[in-house]
Amino acid sequence: MARSIVERLPLGEPHVRSCTASPDSEPGVQSANAGLTLNQCCNDYNPDPRILRVLHYIDNSRLCLVSIEHAARLVNLSVSGLRHLFKRSTAMSFHQYVRFSRLQRARKLLLESPLQVKQIAASIGVTEMSHFIRDYRFVYGGTPTEYRRQHAIADAITRAGFAEE
Repeated sequence: MARSIVERLPLGEPHVRSCTASPDSEPGVQSANAGLTLNQCCNDYNPDPRILRVLHYIDNSRLCLVSIEHAARLVNLSVSGLRHLFKRSTAMSFHQYVRFSRLQRARKLLLESPLQVKQIAASIGVTEMSHFIRDYRFVYGGTPTEYRRQHAIADAITRAGFAEE
């Protein structure tokens, strides 16, 4: 089974470096989906509809309220059953995907809202700023403040008409 590692990209879009192989492929063979986003990976082999429902639950709920117990009840599985199915389908654990979703939401808020980084972290359910900054730096290659500053400068250059064509 392929391992899931969110590749570190320089302040760019994170993606799953490798996905689980399709159910009929040989064990230990890495998927041809390597380097695709998680959603592209899942869509390539039609994942279990229960997983799609759980992904929808995670992506459309307040992330501070997401729990594996609630997700398991949502799809009529035991917590253990959901853990195994989720990992097999997405190549990420449930909690890795929740952290990944939090970081994506934080990244979006950094660009679209005037909130302070501390407020954004609280709004996505992060209680420890040091963990948030460490995870953000690992996935995006820089801190949330650096990301915001870099994109503010890029936007100012674009508005001024100095962007490369």
